[in-house]
Amino acid sequence: MKYAVITINYNHCDGLRKTIDSVVAQRCRDYEFIVIDGGSTDGSREVIEQYAASITYWVSEPDGGVYHAMNKGIRAASAEYLIFMNSGDTFFSPDVLEQALPYMHGDIVQGVAKNHDMSQTPLCLVNIPNRTEPFAPSLHHQSCFFRRTLFDIEPYDEHYRIVADWAFYIRQLVLHHASYSVMPVVVAVYEGGGISDRQKTLDFNERCEVIDTLCRQLKERGDYAQYEPVMLHLMFNSKMRFLLNRSLLDVDKFLDIYPQSGSCYRSYPFSHKQRFLFFLASLRMRRFLKFVLNF
Repeated sequence: MKYAVITINYNHCDGLRKTIDSVVAQRCRDYEFIVIDGGSTDGSREVIEQYAASITYWVSEPDGGVYHAMNKGIRAASAEYLIFMNSGDTFFSPDVLEQALPYMHGDIVQGVAKNHDMSQTPLCLVNIPNRTEPFAPSLHHQSCFFRRTLFDIEPYDEHYRIVADWAFYIRQLVLHHASYSVMPVVVAVYEGGGISDRQKTLDFNERCEVIDTLCRQLKERGDYAQYEPVMLHLMFNSKMRFLLNRSLLDVDKFLDIYPQSGSCYRSYPFSHKQRFLFFLASLRMRRFLKFVLNF
């Protein structure tokens, strides 16, 4: 089997039906379909039962959260590549799996994701030192295909509530030297509004923990210097969304934690005001902004 499509759901009956419809509509039939429901009480189980003939494996029972459910789906999968299409997310068209087939060679294959308003989600790419593959410091799991064997090395870390999929992706590339490629295929339309959108501070703190842990492991392994440009880029990029509309105090706090990344803002498409904030914060001009310009 080439693909395993894994869908997790909890009390999102309408979104689950929409996701299942998009999966069973795929013209490429070389896939197994796995649905992990967290014991929903809103009719989701009945939806699953309605489509049971099109589902390879399903279960509806309480679980330990998003990443526990995703790991359960992984353990049930046997296909070569996994893609996570959670309830509310859909394939962009019925021929996505068919279009993706020629690109299924690397360990991680990243397609294009679009929001429900159909705007394309940009990825910020940077080269890993001594490697030729582009490196995206963020990903949308709805448009990303993972080789199944990667999870034998390291499953999703259920310690994290928000960033375990991102942490897995980064660690596979940096620690385990997984291969990565980008394909020009629009894979998914994602619903948005998840926990990472609602809890920015938790997202911020978890990303800090992932980066700090990875830096420590690289130093212990003796090859931090090789990956330092990537780590600095990740430090900045992972905080960028949290900081964009925050006060100067937040910008200044970030630069206190990661002073090496103070110049990274120049490569991002910030507004003039945002660039000005980062520039003055890097010069420790907080008092000037607060009391003279009344920011």
